[in-house]
Amino acid sequence: MLAPTLILGLTALLLTIVLTRRAVGLVGQAMTRERTARSEAEALAELTACVAAGKDIQDTLNAAVHAAARLFGGDVRCTVLLPSADGLLRLAAYNNESSLSIAGFAFRPGEGFNGRAYSEGRLIRVDDLRTHPLRRPDVGRVSAMKSMMVAPLIAEQRTLGVISAITPLMAAFGEHQEEVFTAIARNVAVALAAAEAREAAQREAAMKATIIAQMTDGLVVADRQGTIIECNAAAAELLDLQPSEVLALAHDDSPWQLFGADGELLPNEERPLWRAVAGETLSAEYRLMTHSGLERWVLVSASPLRTCSRR
Repeated sequence: MLAPTLILGLTALLLTIVLTRRAVGLVGQAMTRERTARSEAEALAELTACVAAGKDIQDTLNAAVHAAARLFGGDVRCTVLLPSADGLLRLAAYNNESSLSIAGFAFRPGEGFNGRAYSEGRLIRVDDLRTHPLRRPDVGRVSAMKSMMVAPLIAEQRTLGVISAITPLMAAFGEHQEEVFTAIARNVAVALAAAEAREAAQREAAMKATIIAQMTDGLVVADRQGTIIECNAAAAELLDLQPSEVLALAHDDSPWQLFGADGELLPNEERPLWRAVAGETLSAEYRLMTHSGLERWVLVSASPLRTCSRR
């Protein structure tokens, strides 16, 4: 029979071993969680950078769905649905060719998973698409997906569309994946809003450039130093130069002469462009003599261009 002291010693040893193994397990779990959190943070940073680098709306969306799918890994497919002209949500971007099976479907706001996420402005998770009462049988017939998350893309107090993550595995997503996907949707929405603003600004600039180019009146724009930065064809023709030649002029160089109503040659500081740069608004007739000796009477209106801050 073992002595009581020896039995106590063995018990303490066994307890120490059990506690040590438990401690190692807890440390291992903590390290795993830390590595997972770090990987997710890095992936989110990569997604943000990748999406922000998009050149246009489509480029931004394509980058978003591929980066989001990489973040979740496995057999997760990501799609983005945007409202079309008829107000229905339609496929706009995807990371897997299999998602093209839903390209012909439209989703009405307020109906189904995508429509409710869009209208209600909240993430919706579905653990079993096959049995859920809101499932669409027509979509189910062309898709083998079994679980999904769909989140609204909200930026600047506007819902721009929805992004979804779907997989052929049942109950593949949990609360943690919901938190990650919400962060993904937030980043994608901000990038999408920025891409929309860029495209709108580009369209407006192109329209204004077309209008200016086709104007029959001459128009020139100068910066604060008096250097001409915009010149349409009508102005260049009036000055007896090519538009590129006008834009290449230094701020104090003008190969033409301008005379006032009294016939006196005007120094630079008395010319309409320089007076507008100085803050004046004026309209008057002048006699213009070009570098080739052509003479023209011109009516010039000049004024400073001010921003919203009046500068």
